[in-house]
Amino acid sequence: MPVAPVRFTALPLQLSVTAATLYTMPATAGQTLNGARLRFANTDTAVHFVTAFAGAGQCVPATPIAPGDYLDADMPVLGPSGSYSGFADAASVVTVTQLGGVIVS
Repeated sequence: MPVAPVRFTALPLQLSVTAATLYTMPATAGQTLNGARLRFANTDTAVHFVTAFAGAGQCVPATPIAPGDYLDADMPVLGPSGSYSGFADAASVVTVTQLGGVIVS
């Protein structure tokens, strides 16, 4: 079972108030993305909420992040063509970066 690290090329990214795609899996049959971890960092001086999705399912419900703090989220496994997306309650105040993830085939 080959394992390869994956880089989410769209990240780091400042979230907006509408859902932005963070990563989309290739359509290759038999591959999954495992161990994905994302960091949502609040760069503002006020509390902000972040919401993230795996496909159409919410995996990080509207979660508050204190000023200058961050939330590390273990993301669900993605199959072929699956995707992660997310948004914040205010634009340009929450930055999302990738901390981990491997493609298993």
